Amino acid sequence: MREVRGCIAPTLQVGIGRRRRCLTVSRIDRRGFAADNAGMKERLRKEIFTRLAEMPAERLAAASAAICSKAIGLAEYQAAGVVMLYLSIEKEVDTDAIAADALAGGKVVLAPKADWDRQEIAPIQIQSLTEGLAVGRAGIREPAGGKPWPVERIDLVIAPGLAFNSTGGRLGRGGGFYDRFLATLVGRTIICSLAFDCQVVDELPAEQHDHPIDILVTEKRLMRFERPKCK
Repeated sequence: MREVRGCIAPTLQVGIGRRRRCLTVSRIDRRGFAADNAGMKERLRKEIFTRLAEMPAERLAAASAAICSKAIGLAEYQAAGVVMLYLSIEKEVDTDAIAADALAGGKVVLAPKADWDRQEIAPIQIQSLTEGLAVGRAGIREPAGGKPWPVERIDLVIAPGLAFNSTGGRLGRGGGFYDRFLATLVGRTIICSLAFDCQVVDELPAEQHDHPIDILVTEKRLMRFERPKCK
């Protein structure tokens, strides 16, 4: 396992990959910047979807198992009493092994329930991977019901993503559900993402609302990131 430490900036990121720097831009500049980034994001999403589609099922399964094994071995996971994780869909790292391990180990396990009208997710406790779940929109498994868990009591969030870079940047599928949710977390909550190594790119467009992560686990790499504040 190779562990890499990087550095990320949580504010408006101009320049891509390791060349990020913090800037104050005018409203007009910001509009043009956002428009350019939106096009770059869509092109990158298409590229990553193509890469994932080209991966054989057996390779995906083997890589997914390796990634989950690494994630379970993380000190941050072992120390967490409350873990929120996504319930995977096709071509995502399968999180069922992590959920099963967490449930068996007595951890509180939370899964996201989506509100598609508000484009928000709520962390709801689950007790099983076979009961108390429903298949929601887009074929995503989610809790059938329950009250939202207080975000300040979540120790670790395992967040999905479509593309990542070596400085902690994360690109989702475009709905903004997770960016909005991650922005509500308190500072002590660790944000970890799981990805196939083909989802890690050198250049990742980022905007002010794009929320970075603390840890990225792939079948080949383990990366931890620090988040210095821009002055």
